[in-house]
Amino acid sequence: MREMYLKEDGVFLSLVEETDVSVLREIQNSEFVRGFMSSSLPKTDEDVLNDIRSTKKSGSPYFLIQIFEKADYQIIGFVKLEIISSVIRAAEIHIGILEEYTGKGIGRKVIDMITKYAFNDLNIHSIRALIREKNIASMRAFESQGYQKVGTLPEWSYYDGDYHDCYIYDCIPKFR
Repeated sequence: MREMYLKEDGVFLSLVEETDVSVLREIQNSEFVRGFMSSSLPKTDEDVLNDIRSTKKSGSPYFLIQIFEKADYQIIGFVKLEIISSVIRAAEIHIGILEEYTGKGIGRKVIDMITKYAFNDLNIHSIRALIREKNIASMRAFESQGYQKVGTLPEWSYYDGDYHDCYIYDCIPKFR
């Protein structure tokens, strides 16, 4: 069993390690997750390994999302809190959950856990999320955790053969 770094109501976050390349590549390359990521290009093992290393070097937390199911712990996604600026204490959240685990409130729990961790333990002041315009479920999940839509990035994302807007969601402690 992996060491559980954060846990709440049956959802566990464990730190990503370099040995997690294949599981992260599989999640990030799933058609469902890739359809909502800022880059819809398929990831290679080298891409994922470089991301793990650069994230670790930057000091940004990167976790695997796990649940206890079928008498074992299942890795069902990832969440990364990318520290954008240590001076203004700003971060950006990236989350991906496999399709068969969506719609069960897991995303909301993970957003709540990582937001509390960022504010209470890392002294982050502001967290933003960029959400593709078609990702209504993510918008609702972030809004339920105190995030507010603060802007639009026109044609920021490319998928399905066309450009689409991305919405900027932000959370600062006064909103919580």
